[in-house]
Amino acid sequence: MYLHLETLRKALRTALLRRPFVLRRWVIVLGFTLLFLVFWCFLAFGRLLDQLFFAGWRRQPVEAPVFIVATPRSGTTFMQRLLSLDSARFKPLLMYEMIFSAVTWLKLIQAAGRIDRAFGRRGHRFAEAIGRRAFGGWDGRHTMRLNLPEEDEALYIFTLVTEALYLLFPYFQDLPPIGFADALPLHEADRVVGFFRESLQRILFAAGHGRTALTKSTCSLGRIRALRRAFPEARFIHLVRHPAEAIPSLLNMPTWQVHSPEIGKVSPETRAYARLGASWYRHMLAEAPAIPQDRYILVRYEDFVADPKATVECIYARFGFHIDRSFAARLDAAIAEAKRYRSNTRHTLAEYGLDETWLQLELGEVMAAYGYGPRATAPAC
Repeated sequence: MYLHLETLRKALRTALLRRPFVLRRWVIVLGFTLLFLVFWCFLAFGRLLDQLFFAGWRRQPVEAPVFIVATPRSGTTFMQRLLSLDSARFKPLLMYEMIFSAVTWLKLIQAAGRIDRAFGRRGHRFAEAIGRRAFGGWDGRHTMRLNLPEEDEALYIFTLVTEALYLLFPYFQDLPPIGFADALPLHEADRVVGFFRESLQRILFAAGHGRTALTKSTCSLGRIRALRRAFPEARFIHLVRHPAEAIPSLLNMPTWQVHSPEIGKVSPETRAYARLGASWYRHMLAEAPAIPQDRYILVRYEDFVADPKATVECIYARFGFHIDRSFAARLDAAIAEAKRYRSNTRHTLAEYGLDETWLQLELGEVMAAYGYGPRATAPAC
């Protein structure tokens, strides 16, 4: 298993020794580090057992996976959950599968699930309660549960090369470019994505049925080159939202106030995070033309929200997929249910000390290219 030790060393040194002492930060950081190392070792042990009992995972193909990529708050969760309804075609990554991404552990969980169903599903209800307890605080922003499809970052966290680490270590200038893997040396970026590929093989092997991997990440815009090297036949659904809406949502980091209350909404940390978000936009704009058009589709967030079914139909047409009656019925029901949902999350650039001048300097070309500038027209689906 791969672990970016330089990130771990610098993150701990910066958080514990190069910032004013805050007891809660020490407790949270050391607690997270201990928990992370326990899970990392547990997963590594499971993968060693795979070599003894399930060595066939290495022959598991990962054929033309579908990656949903975007900046945060751009509809990736809704998109993944809609496409996951095509269960005969797609295998989404569930949170528990990524946390326990060894064939040995996944097979044991499957066996436990079969036994639990025979005895009234008490274990299932207990796991649901754990999920609500652990992740319920995010429900207003992003619903997470152990048995729901989730961000790929749940896998990348084991390498420590992930934007998710900034939730705990918002020290952008002191850490390697963990939120932008394509900026790492080539061999390091390939090892990070190589770990991801091996994880996909194990999850698909444990799941069986030969389905296509369906994943989503709001950080993969910064690792798009490495992904294309590891998965030459991959297909990409690129959701794009106006940066004046997406970047403020990215900057809404309530966890920072828990462990580092000295970090304000207007701070060097939030400005650095905003620059990271802007760099994702620019990077994908530059990389997209190199992806064959039958394996890439650009979807504007507002078009997706306005007509989800038409968007899904457009995606299927681009990739040569067929929508059967069963999937169409589930799709209609899910879209009808989603129409009753209204997000209460609203943030603005001004909250974080940013304005339209900053936006134009950072992303004027991007906004124009995606139809958000005065000189451009909206790209067709």
